[in-house]
Amino acid sequence: MVWTTTSQAQRKIGIAVCRFRKGDIAQAIDLNPCDTVVIEEQCPGWYKGYLLDDRAVSGIFPSEYVHVRKIDRSITATEDQVNNHLYSRIRPCEGLSFEDELIVCELTETLREWFKAIKELYINSPQDTMLAYIQKEIVKLLELRTSFTAPYLTSTLRTQLRTEITNKIDWGNKKLGLDVVPRVNGMRVGPKSISPIELHKIHLDTNSFTTGNMTLTAVRDTYNSHHLYLHFKTLSPPLNPPSGDGDLAIYFSIYNYNAGSPEFVSERVMCKQYRNGTQGSQAGQSFTAMFVDLTTADLNLEDAYLIAQVYKVGSLKNARADNGVIAYKRPYGCAVLPLRDVLHSKHPKPYDEEGFTKDFSMSLLPIRNNKDDDFSNITDHLIRKVKERKIDDKEIGAVNVALGMLHGEISSIRHKNPQLFTRSTIITQKLGFADVIAPDETRNDFYVNLFEAEFERGAKRADRNIEAKILVVDDTGKELPCIAGDASDAPTSHYESAVFYHSNHPRWNEVVKIGLTEHQFHSCHLRIEFRHCSNNAPEKKLFAFSYIPLEDRYGTTVQDRMHRLCVYKPTKYELKVLEASNSGMKGAAPHYLSLAFDSDSPGTKSMSNSQCTISQKESLFVRTTLCSTKLTQDANLVSFFKWKDDIANLDRVLLNVQRVKGDELMRHHTDFLNTLFQMTCDIEACYHQPRIFEALIHILKFSKEKNYQQFLPIIELYIERSFCAPLVHRELLTQIQRVLDGQDNQRELFKNVIAVFDLLFKFIIRSAYLHADKREDAEHGLLCMSMENFWKALQKLVKSTDKDGSKLTIITRVVDVFPELLKLLPPDSLASSFSETIRVIPKRNSDFGVHKLKCLSKLINSPLFDHEDSRHIVLDLCNSQILFCLQNQTDLKLVAENLSDLLAAIYKNRDTMKTEMELVVTWLIKPLATTILEGSESVRLLIGCLITMLSMMDEALFTKVLEHEKDTLVIKKLCSDLITIMSNIILEAQIPSDWIVLLILFNSVLLSTTKLLSQTMIDYFLSGSNFNELVWKNYFMLCVTFINQPCLQLETFSESKRMTLFSWYGDMRVKMGHILFDMWQELDSFGDYLTVFIPSMVGPFLQVALVPQSELRMTIIPVFYGMLMLDFEKVQGEIVDKLDELYIDGSGDLSFKTAFLQRIMESASSDSSGRKEQLTESVNSISLLIDLLYDYRCELNATSSEQGDTLRLSTLNLLDFYQNKIQRSQLYTKYVYKLRDLNSKHGFHTEAAFTLLLKASTLEWTDQHLVRDMSCPAQKEWERKEQYYLDIISYFDKGRCWEHAIPLCKELSAFYENQVYDFVKLQNLLSRQAGLLRKIVPGDAAASRLPSNYYRIAFYGQAFPRFLQNKSFIIKMNAFAGRDAVVSELNRSYPNAKVLPDPIKTPNPDQLTSNQQYYQVVKVEPDAGPSKLFSGALRPVDHRITSFYLWNNVTRFTYDQAFHSPTHDKENEHRTLHKLRYVMTTERPLPNILHWCEIINTEQRTLMPLEVALENMSKKNSSLREMLVGYQSDKQMDQKELSMSLKGTIDAQVNGGIPMYQNAFYSPEYAAAHPEHADLLNDFKQCVRQHVSILNDGLTLFKEIGQNELRPLINALCDEFKKLLSKVKETDSGCEVASLRSVGSGSFLSVSDSSRVSSGYSSSDVESVTPNRKSASISHQSGSFDEEGGAHSSSTLRKTRQDDHLTRSSRSTFYAKLPIVTNQPASPVKESRASSDEEDDILVSPVLPVKKRSLSTSSVQYAAPPASPSFDLVNRPLPATPTAQGQNAITRSSTYHGKTSLKPSTTAVYNVPRSPNQQRTTRQVHRPALPTPPDETDVSTARIKKRQPPPPPQSQISSTINEDERPELPARTVASTPTSEDNPPILPRKTFKPKK
Repeated sequence: MVWTTTSQAQRKIGIAVCRFRKGDIAQAIDLNPCDTVVIEEQCPGWYKGYLLDDRAVSGIFPSEYVHVRKIDRSITATEDQVNNHLYSRIRPCEGLSFEDELIVCELTETLREWFKAIKELYINSPQDTMLAYIQKEIVKLLELRTSFTAPYLTSTLRTQLRTEITNKIDWGNKKLGLDVVPRVNGMRVGPKSISPIELHKIHLDTNSFTTGNMTLTAVRDTYNSHHLYLHFKTLSPPLNPPSGDGDLAIYFSIYNYNAGSPEFVSERVMCKQYRNGTQGSQAGQSFTAMFVDLTTADLNLEDAYLIAQVYKVGSLKNARADNGVIAYKRPYGCAVLPLRDVLHSKHPKPYDEEGFTKDFSMSLLPIRNNKDDDFSNITDHLIRKVKERKIDDKEIGAVNVALGMLHGEISSIRHKNPQLFTRSTIITQKLGFADVIAPDETRNDFYVNLFEAEFERGAKRADRNIEAKILVVDDTGKELPCIAGDASDAPTSHYESAVFYHSNHPRWNEVVKIGLTEHQFHSCHLRIEFRHCSNNAPEKKLFAFSYIPLEDRYGTTVQDRMHRLCVYKPTKYELKVLEASNSGMKGAAPHYLSLAFDSDSPGTKSMSNSQCTISQKESLFVRTTLCSTKLTQDANLVSFFKWKDDIANLDRVLLNVQRVKGDELMRHHTDFLNTLFQMTCDIEACYHQPRIFEALIHILKFSKEKNYQQFLPIIELYIERSFCAPLVHRELLTQIQRVLDGQDNQRELFKNVIAVFDLLFKFIIRSAYLHADKREDAEHGLLCMSMENFWKALQKLVKSTDKDGSKLTIITRVVDVFPELLKLLPPDSLASSFSETIRVIPKRNSDFGVHKLKCLSKLINSPLFDHEDSRHIVLDLCNSQILFCLQNQTDLKLVAENLSDLLAAIYKNRDTMKTEMELVVTWLIKPLATTILEGSESVRLLIGCLITMLSMMDEALFTKVLEHEKDTLVIKKLCSDLITIMSNIILEAQIPSDWIVLLILFNSVLLSTTKLLSQTMIDYFLSGSNFNELVWKNYFMLCVTFINQPCLQLETFSESKRMTLFSWYGDMRVKMGHILFDMWQELDSFGDYLTVFIPSMVGPFLQVALVPQSELRMTIIPVFYGMLMLDFEKVQGEIVDKLDELYIDGSGDLSFKTAFLQRIMESASSDSSGRKEQLTESVNSISLLIDLLYDYRCELNATSSEQGDTLRLSTLNLLDFYQNKIQRSQLYTKYVYKLRDLNSKHGFHTEAAFTLLLKASTLEWTDQHLVRDMSCPAQKEWERKEQYYLDIISYFDKGRCWEHAIPLCKELSAFYENQVYDFVKLQNLLSRQAGLLRKIVPGDAAASRLPSNYYRIAFYGQAFPRFLQNKSFIIKMNAFAGRDAVVSELNRSYPNAKVLPDPIKTPNPDQLTSNQQYYQVVKVEPDAGPSKLFSGALRPVDHRITSFYLWNNVTRFTYDQAFHSPTHDKENEHRTLHKLRYVMTTERPLPNILHWCEIINTEQRTLMPLEVALENMSKKNSSLREMLVGYQSDKQMDQKELSMSLKGTIDAQVNGGIPMYQNAFYSPEYAAAHPEHADLLNDFKQCVRQHVSILNDGLTLFKEIGQNELRPLINALCDEFKKLLSKVKETDSGCEVASLRSVGSGSFLSVSDSSRVSSGYSSSDVESVTPNRKSASISHQSGSFDEEGGAHSSSTLRKTRQDDHLTRSSRSTFYAKLPIVTNQPASPVKESRASSDEEDDILVSPVLPVKKRSLSTSSVQYAAPPASPSFDLVNRPLPATPTAQGQNAITRSSTYHGKTSLKPSTTAVYNVPRSPNQQRTTRQVHRPALPTPPDETDVSTARIKKRQPPPPPQSQISSTINEDERPELPARTVASTPTSEDNPPILPRKTFKPKK
């Protein structure tokens, strides 16, 4: 099997016609229907190629599966066009030329680009009005594409569609900011088919295009003539005369409805609707017509209408008109159609009958009730209705027609569309001339509009039925057959108008055409006869007539206007004469010609004679219009044409003819010129030659004016075809020489001669050429002598010209006639003469130079430049003048234009004009470069000229340029200038970014020039003393900026655009990269020059390496290895700095890290300098930095989170890197500011303060001066630190973290007081500090802070950002943000992420490694641990002060999961209820510089059922206690909550209450099964006892404040409580009910602990009530409480408890739970039963004196849980409890969680300090052995310190505390009541002083 390769030119395109699957054929590709493939090779049955949509998909496929068509490369197609066609991803269209296929390709690609653009526009600006407009334009382009690809379009319409498509594309591209498409003749061009300067000019012209919204209206404006094609189809519904079967006559015409004077624009054309249903101008023919030569003014969109006047043909009374009955034409109706509907209509369907027409319905309104008089107004009435859109479809019919517009010359249209001009197509002329009249066009038409008449009724009872008959009669009375009623009629001898039934005021408004020769006009006149018609009379009775002569008494045709004609009543004799004339008999001269015909201007004629009598009250109105190239209505023009009749007054005739209007004069230009040249050659007029010359200048001057520019080609056509005066050239040269010499001193004539100088010389050359066949040598010599005299006169003129140089414009006119002069004179002679003329122009005035340059511009484009003999002369002249202007910096705009024309002319023929190219480049490149650097307004065009020069320069020419400059310094300056200019072209964006084709071409030239300069750089700027650092640096920067241009980043373009650009010049970045690397290596080989460019060139080379092109990267990266070897520290630091800058700006990707690591390590593998380890560490750090920068950039550009959490986290990663990995202080400061701003922007003010504190902590209070940074000006170190502190204090204030701001205030106050002594600032700062303190404890409880919520968030899966993948975090949220808010925020940030069902468990490995997104969210509780801050407090601390530290500066967090083990005991679930506790540790405390932090360690342990029960009971006690405090403070509160709580606790119906706990844990079986829980069970019993006491106090309070209606409930609760108490005592004989209520004050007493929940025992410690002992630091809770503090029992608390995250908002005051030491032994407590009426008061507690002693408890190393605030027994007798240690020692029962099982019980003793008079007593209890407490936790007597609560019993799983680290405890322990984190203690509203 032999494969045949196809060449690029013969390459084929195939369309897949059905699906093909490759199956087992490895080399094959899959095809789907309509896939386009490019066929590169072929063999029998198979093709090999690739998909046009994706070149990567290539292979073989069967030939039967594709339809193949070869690329039709036309002769005119350029290589660029073939490439555009080949690489455009479209489906080829059959039946189109190559140029049309290119248009379709471009249109399809444009629509694809527009779709992407509007999609982006919709995303960014969905409300942009441009969006809807572009969408409409896309729909229009799709319709245009459908029409354009139709196979049966006319060439005219295809051209129009092509123009409209390209205009719309260019307009849309400009509006959307897409690339500008350069075009030549509507076809886009590429960079290889045109010179750079020409392409630059094309872009300039394209850029000036602003309309873009091109429709047929805009297209028709580009033509002078327009034509309307009409095809009549049907009447809808079919309308016949009301009775009879008469015919209908439909007259179509174009009507200009002007409110002032409506008039017909065209002739009328008639279509008959016959009674048998056929239609046409003749029966059986389809009716078509063409309205030709319409002007743009005629097609005014508002006033142009196509009207159809419908007449019925028959008898007057609607009877049939055959069988000898006369047929009359009666009005029937009128139809109109606005032509704007035709002009604005969309293009028709592809397969329309004519291919370009569209169907329209003309609104037809018939007259009603035979009122013929309405017909006169029906047209205007209907037009007004159409304008106002008030047409009622029920009242009107329709004339259905097909219309189409054609544009251009009618002869060209007839040639291109012969199918439109059949025999049946009626050509309908315009009532007037077209804008342009051809020289050979002859027209002699006279139009008469029979408008209206007014007649008297006379003696008749009714108005007449009047018919007007128009005849043309000569002076002998003979009627001439020259009248046509419409365009389809043959000329006849008369025309009969319509008959208006019973109307004496008929308004016909009918137009007829009279065709006479010019000789017949002076002897003919019109006669209009009026006849009365009747069905009863067989003949029409003549009763009056009017007439009008066609020529007036001055010999001119009757004027164009409305004429009011006299109506004459003939005598009987005259009637016979008129009737005889009508019957065809030759009569005598009419008698009425002696009578006046116009009643408005009768003149000297009489009004009556013996044959006729004028009717004074009757008149006729007609409008006449002359359309003739032979006849005129101007008397001066008539006299001019008849000049021989009055030759003596020829001067006067010539002067008068110059007063003729331009329209009239140009209309008769052929006859006028013929007459002038006849005078010139006539010997009788030889003395009048100056006047004749002036008349010739007069008419030629009109052709140069703006209003008559369309006649200029007609004059030139006349010279070529009609001019036939071979002798006038000598006389014209004589007259021109006379004017140039200034003999007549006529300045105006001189200006006119200059204006038409080119036309004059065309006449001269044409005359001499006509004379050439008959001339002899002597005649030729005379011509040459005349030309020599002309040049001398011209040189004399320009040499002695005036100051303004206005006469020099004649030189530019001379250049215009060079094509004609070359027919008679040799090129070198002509060039020499003209060159001498140019050189004699003086240089003293800048205006002279302007005229020179304008002349040179035309000279370059003249035929002289095409002739080799004259080219050198022209080139020398141009070079000298351009060089002069460049050196003197004058007329640079014209210089740029001339030079561009010169270079474009040379570029087109660069293969044959190498010498000329060398001359121009050698002489002009240096001054041109200098001029560009100095700058000018035309610098962009001059740059285009320079680029064109460089594009023509190869190595040999560049060498010649250098050799031309002998001086080395000049060569160096030239090279340096070129480097600077090329850099400026790129850096200063001299070329707009959307000029992509020009940019690619310019860059290809810059690439080749840079390569040419490389050897010059080595030769002139490297060796020895020639080394120039600046030039080399500029050279390197040129290469770098070239590579980084946006227009060269091919990967950013669409596939088709990328393939097209690559096909032109490849990837120029790679080529320039090799040049850059080679030059760097050359620099290295010549010595130690590289150190000069380190580290300054690190950044530029890094920019190149970051370009996402693999080959380029592999080329450049080794440069960094060499740099690192030269100066490791500097280069590494510069790399880090530049990477940070470049990556943030959008450069680089992750693949650069791999390439950098690979190439550097490859280079280091062979290194023997011992730096490999250092280099490896540096490369790894840089790789890590790239990852961090890439993550930061991704989050910066694409973060969807409104809070920007991930962006702040990535910023923190960079901050850590620059602080810990590579110390870069400036970058560290930069990201500190960024993180501060991000935190502040999103409302995290506390985090912003901590962030700025990082920077502030590095400063000292010194006078050292600091430089300016991103946020601060240059200032002293203490000033900056002061500024930082003030900002931090403000941030802490906004974040409501006033505790953190106060130490800063103190430090700053000390600085103000002791160092700068600024007491004003100190005063303000102290006031500010006081304000912060007031905010901590506000007077208004509503202003108190709410606690923060903490959540654990874990991210799993590889789809998350890398710094989030498979990591978990603790995030701090505000008090109102629940879990749903966190989930919602995550869903908004990661819409594809899924929530895992388990909130805490780590997912399976598949989910961890999958390319999906999973996350977990769960709320956690902060574990602040034991606090030493308030351990020495001498009085109770307000909970608003202490509560802040419970949820701030936290690193440990817990989460509990409940479960039953081994099975769920449904009878008593407390037996099997366990809790799995997770303890999480974060990297940093929260809050910190971020509001979330990564979890670095997670541990878990299991709480046993007894521990769970102890926690629950402690929480319940705390809750009840706080509620009672609230009700005690406000006894007016709603008692519903109190009653429900007491009832639910005393009579527990759900979980069974205390009896269920007793059943589960009090049994001997449980004690035997769990002996290790003995101490824990003891604590639980103490908690139950306290619970019973709280219930007792609750009932007492409920009875006190309860309402009368609640008495039954109270009594019932008391009974239930007695039952409950008896049950408790059954299992716990030591249970005693102790009242916690003070008898004296009626208030409650509470003792609290500031400890928090530990990892082992969260909120579960129980403070036992020990008999005979009091607790220290007693808080006397008054009856009035803080609203927030008493929230658990007040209305505020109930609102707070509605959300679980607010439960920590109510924290009571913390107190140290220490024993009370009294001076005397405590009195025994006497228990007494309550009386019968007060049996609710179970116990009464008298007030006892208390003396406090201080004790500092030892703190342990493990985090112990906080004890819930409890109501300890104070000032009353305590129940007696045996003690072995005496009265001054208190033992505390304590439990502990260790890693192993519990050891045998030991005794832990707390030694309590005592007074000197007291004896120390201790009591020992059994508990596990604990290690010795650390030294720092020894007991101190200085201040009272909180004691650590005991931990719960040890579980069977591991704990974070080692067993050896357990602290020793005193022997006697007091069971404490545990506190609950969710049920905090209550802060009193105010504290009363104790009574003395």
